[in-house]
Amino acid sequence: MPRSLLTGLIASLFGLTGCMMGPRYEQPYLDLPESWPSHVLLSETDEEEWRTWWSRFDDPTLVELVERAAEENLDVRLQADRIREVRARLGLSQANRFPTLSAQSEAMRQRQAGFTSPGAAAAAQGEPSLLEQTAQAAQGLTGLSEAGGDPLSTLQILQGFAQ
Repeated sequence: MPRSLLTGLIASLFGLTGCMMGPRYEQPYLDLPESWPSHVLLSETDEEEWRTWWSRFDDPTLVELVERAAEENLDVRLQADRIREVRARLGLSQANRFPTLSAQSEAMRQRQAGFTSPGAAAAAQGEPSLLEQTAQAAQGLTGLSEAGGDPLSTLQILQGFAQ
């Protein structure tokens, strides 16, 4: 038999025997009273002496240490809050191990100068629309051809077009 197989077999045998216990354990029933018996309760003076038991030793160092501990003792709720804070920090520090998913969207609406409706900008400034200007130009060209080359009539037609 190979040596590693033999050691593995012996280790598992010891492991199995180590888990065995004696007979099944049954917890004994304890008959406990609902409140403390009256002979065990302390009187008010005895209770006050018990609360300041260290003062019986007349040791100023001990008194100072006990008073300092009582003053600097942190509240249980404060400790529980600190435990929750540490757990939250631990969770945040381990959060970067998990994959993340993010998304972003953006929308913008913009009018381009070349794509405005004909005459919208001109009408806003009180000027004739592009359609009206085209009609005036067509009338002017018609008037030029009818003038037959008369420079004065051509000049009057062009002035009317410019207005």
